[in-house]
Amino acid sequence: MKASIKDVVRRGHLGALSAVVLGAVVVTVLPGCGDSNIFVLQPLASKPSTITIEDSGEKAAYIPSTTETIKWGRLPNATDVPLVTITSGSVVVFDTLSHEGLLEDQGRNPADYFGSHDVEKQYVLDDAIEIAGSSINHDFYKDGPHIVTGPIAIEGAMPGDVLKVEVLNLIPRVPYGVISNRHSKGALPGEFPETPRPSEP
Repeated sequence: MKASIKDVVRRGHLGALSAVVLGAVVVTVLPGCGDSNIFVLQPLASKPSTITIEDSGEKAAYIPSTTETIKWGRLPNATDVPLVTITSGSVVVFDTLSHEGLLEDQGRNPADYFGSHDVEKQYVLDDAIEIAGSSINHDFYKDGPHIVTGPIAIEGAMPGDVLKVEVLNLIPRVPYGVISNRHSKGALPGEFPETPRPSEP
């Protein structure tokens, strides 16, 4: 499978941002979200696989975000089975997801949530829709909000080893983003947001 960065990302399209403020949530959409030259980086596969980076010909492990490859609201730990085992020096491409639009207080429906902020469904990630619509367990009041893809193992690495991770590239998968703050979570949880705290079930 080949993945060309230049085929899916239009460079130099970072004009002025528009923001919609809703209480403690800001949804920012890049101008031209409906432009046919703006692409969304949808998943390349439904399970971990090997891809070829077209620009360099280099092989890379590819880890999509699916109900089988993520932890929602918790971090991987020693009891989790690695999705793949790689050798030192390998290149790994991760699809990552934001929890925004997937959380229960946003309807657990990213197409509807982002649609309410003028993001067309074609610009909503398929994996976000799949995970939000799945039966994967997530307790809004007890679990953390974040979706974490992984874990992976490095051949020969032992507990206590220090790993060097070099980030080669970061590419936004969609032309919009969300900034939010929730009660009892995130930065300054006792102070923000200033709106009344919702009642727990």
